[in-house]
This record gives sequence, C-alpha cells and structure tokens, in this order.
Amino acid sequence: MTQQSDPPPSPQPMPQWQHSGPSPVIPTQAPVPAAPRRKAAVVVAAVVGVLLGAAGMGGAWLLTSTSGGESGAAADAELACELVARTPEISMTEDDLSDLHRWGAASTLAMAAAEADPSYEQLSKKLQKPVLVVQQTFEASGPEYEQAMRDARAACANL
Repeated sequence: MTQQSDPPPSPQPMPQWQHSGPSPVIPTQAPVPAAPRRKAAVVVAAVVGVLLGAAGMGGAWLLTSTSGGESGAAADAELACELVARTPEISMTEDDLSDLHRWGAASTLAMAAAEADPSYEQLSKKLQKPVLVVQQTFEASGPEYEQAMRDARAACANL
C-alpha cells in the first residue's frame, strides 16, 4: 500500500511588505531650483563697466582734443594734468577708489600724449609712477609714494 501524501498547499498571496517587485520611488524632498549663475553676471557686469569707462575716456578725449596730431597730444597732456590738480592725493577706502581711478585716467591720457608726441614721454612716466607704487604696495603713503607724487606734480607744473 502506498501512502498518500497531502496535496501541496495552495500558494497564498504574499503580504505587501514582502512584495518582490521593484519598490516604488517616494520623493523625500521637493526639487531644489538651480542656483542662479552669479559668476557669469559678475563677469558681464565687469566687462560692461570697462567698456563704459573706455567709452567715457574716449568721449572726453574726442571732446577736448583738436584735429591735429600734436595739438591732440597737447590737449591730452593738459587734461591729464587737470585730473592731477583735481586729485592731489590718492585716497583709498574699501568703498571709494575714485582717486586711484582718476590717477589711472591721468596716466592713460599722458601715455596717449606721449604716443602721439614723444616730447610728453617724461610726463607719461612721472604720472604713471604714483599709480604703480600704489598698485605694488597697496598703500598711498611712504617715501617712494611721496617722491612720485612730487615728481608728477612738478611734471605737470612744467607743462
């Protein structure tokens, strides 16, 4: 006689926590918006600032210069020395670098004058020196700075 075995148990549904399929994705946070591209904006603002500054200097140059090469150089040199007279010292604070910018503009105008007429070469060098000292030392003081300022004023007085 053969023994009969019990029939196999029928499969029962698995509880939901034992589900063997892929688990559903549940978002844990709301999507975060992308950060603004501030670096690009800063670069664009800097470029626009430089272009506007150059346009302003070009406009001032056109308005004050005459049509001749030497007389244009003379007008550039005179305008450079007017800026020096308006700005006797290079005063700098975190919020105000306008004096340094004026001296930079005066130096640039003197370089333009020297380019057109080599007789302004000494004026150009004398007006560049105070700006270079400040850029190298980050200070508008000291014996080298004071001497450079005296030399620049003397060069303008001899114009």
